[in-house]
Amino acid sequence: MSKVQVSTHIDAPRDEVWVAVADFGQIANFNPSVSESHLTGEANQGEGATRHCSLTLAGASVEERVVDWQEGASYTVEIYKSSRVPVLTNAHGTIALADDGGGTKATMVIEYDTKYGPIGKLMDRMAIRGQNTKAAGLVVAGLKHYVETGE
Repeated sequence: MSKVQVSTHIDAPRDEVWVAVADFGQIANFNPSVSESHLTGEANQGEGATRHCSLTLAGASVEERVVDWQEGASYTVEIYKSSRVPVLTNAHGTIALADDGGGTKATMVIEYDTKYGPIGKLMDRMAIRGQNTKAAGLVVAGLKHYVETGE
């Protein structure tokens, strides 16, 4: 399993950042790789909550489900269905928050396996890991911008 992790400091208290993160159906507010998102089940938070994300990548989309929810601190989602998202399988993403001086440390972790055996592993080393690191960085940068500016 491959893993990438990116963190940033947000100039806001953790409870304020959590409000933005915990609005589970609205990840498009701060994730620039998501053009539209909405809840797909009755739960809007907590384990079992589900959402649909339309991605900015040429008609790609994912269905995500919360598999771990630590109120005020983190949640982990699994991608349980995808369309036009090649190569990745068993993908999980975690957004975690921690107090950081007068603000918050926001961390995005992406864990995944690749399809196609050794070829997929080679593709991961050559391109996919870098793309996922960039994607994780965009999430925390987008969250920082959204919380600090309201935009």
